Amino acid sequence: MTNSNDKQFSESDLESLIALQSLTSRIVKNSLRLSAGPQSGDFREKAVAYKRLKSQFDAVSSEIEALKADQLQVEAELARFSGELEKSKKLLANSSQKEYRFNPKLQLQISELDGKVTEYTEAELRIIDKLEALEKKSAQLDADVKVAYREAAVSKAELDRLKAEVDEVQDELNRELDILRSSLSEVVLSNLKRVPSEIVDKVSLLVGGSCGGCRLMFSSSLSEKIRRSPSSPNFCEECGRIVVSG
Repeated sequence: MTNSNDKQFSESDLESLIALQSLTSRIVKNSLRLSAGPQSGDFREKAVAYKRLKSQFDAVSSEIEALKADQLQVEAELARFSGELEKSKKLLANSSQKEYRFNPKLQLQISELDGKVTEYTEAELRIIDKLEALEKKSAQLDADVKVAYREAAVSKAELDRLKAEVDEVQDELNRELDILRSSLSEVVLSNLKRVPSEIVDKVSLLVGGSCGGCRLMFSSSLSEKIRRSPSSPNFCEECGRIVVSG
């Protein structure tokens, strides 16, 4: 706790400081309704759930597209090898028995082509199985994403309604604050300037021997001094607020 060397507070100054503390406290509490209220947390939760599901859906969709591209390539190769196999079989069918026995190159070609056709047929079947599983998963994710989006939209609407209500109350409180500030004495204003600018509620009440703003516990002697000499400007050494006895 630090003491100010400025002029002492008058009775009306103390009343103004207490009124300022009450009003700024209401302003802080009103703003917390939006940032710390259940509506804000619910919307964040719903929005995160939607984004997570949408990301999963997009990943599955990308995988499906990649598999479909692979399937087209496999189908093209399968068609090519199947066509070559048919041509080779026709050559074999049009050959005499004697020619067949003495044509090992054609036999080997047919065997290799038959192996390729089998290989690519199996590859296509594997892709089809994967696509079926992924498309089933995609359909479920799509349904989940739509539900999550609707829930997030409802939650956002509730948050927007609260924001409009908070803004309306805040505007009224700010008008009251402007009126109160215009009535403050030079002694009060000079002491308020000493409070750190980031502190919104620049005045705190002495609550059970501690600063009502940051909860710093004062020594019993300092607490008693504030109570016995309310007109003396005192600042909390922790947060910098003006501390008055309510």
